Amino acid sequence: MRVFLYPLGFHEHAAVRLLVEYRASRDDRLVVFTCSPLSAGSRSAFESLRAVAAAQGFPEPELVLVNCSDYFESFGVVKKYLARFDGEFVLEIGTGPRFISHVVTHVLMFLRRDFSVHYQPETGVDTPTGVSARFLEIVLNGLSSSEIEVLKALGADGASIAELARVLGKSEKTVRNIVSMLRSKGLVEKSGRSERVCLTRAGRALVA
Repeated sequence: MRVFLYPLGFHEHAAVRLLVEYRASRDDRLVVFTCSPLSAGSRSAFESLRAVAAAQGFPEPELVLVNCSDYFESFGVVKKYLARFDGEFVLEIGTGPRFISHVVTHVLMFLRRDFSVHYQPETGVDTPTGVSARFLEIVLNGLSSSEIEVLKALGADGASIAELARVLGKSEKTVRNIVSMLRSKGLVEKSGRSERVCLTRAGRALVA
C-alpha cells in the first residue's frame, strides 16, 4: 500500500497530477493536510478532489486539519495520524502551505518511514522530480571521511576497485567494503562487466 500525502491550499490540480503519475488506485491511501479552520477555498478544493477521486478510481481523500500557527501541536496531530500507516509514503511538497510540508517531512523522518518527496514544478510545464528519504537521511547525518574520500576519487569517469585502492592507498578489501556501503545508500553503482564503480546522480550532487 502506498500513502500519498498532500498539503492542500486552494487548488487540487497538483494532487490529481500526482495520483495520475503514480497510477494510484483505491488500494492506496490519500491523506490531505490543510490549515485549521478550514477556509472556503480549501473546502472547495477538497470537494473537487473527492469528486475526481471517485470518478477516476483513486483513493478517497482523508482530510486532516492542523494548526498552522503552532508547530509542536501540528507535529503531534500529524504524527498521531501517520503512525497508523505502513508502506511507501509519497509526499508532495511543491504546493499548498509550506508549513505543512515541513511538518509532515519532519514527522516521517521521526517515524523512520520509507518515503519519497515529490516536487511539482511551479511553472507547471517542467518534469516533476523526487527525492528519497534515504538521500535526506544522508543530508542530515552526513558521511564518514572514508566514504567522502572514495566519492571524490571516483570523479566523472568512475574507477575500478583496484584503481581506487591504489589512488587511496588502501587495501582492495577495505575499498570494496566502503563501496558496498555507498551502493546501499544509492550513491554509487557498478557499470558493465568490468564492474567499474561510478557515481549516481545523488553521489555526484554530494561531491559537486
